[in-house]
Amino acid sequence: MIRIVNTNIVNCKMEFAFLHKKNTNYLINIKVGILFTRSEN
Repeated sequence: MIRIVNTNIVNCKMEFAFLHKKNTNYLINIKVGILFTRSEN
């Protein structure tokens, strides 16, 4: 039982890290896009 819980926690952490990485990439893209639009104007 404890082993199952531990693996679930690890899976959740890995999933969270993956989602966090995707979100940071998304935010970086938005920031770059904003910089480009500002430099054009």
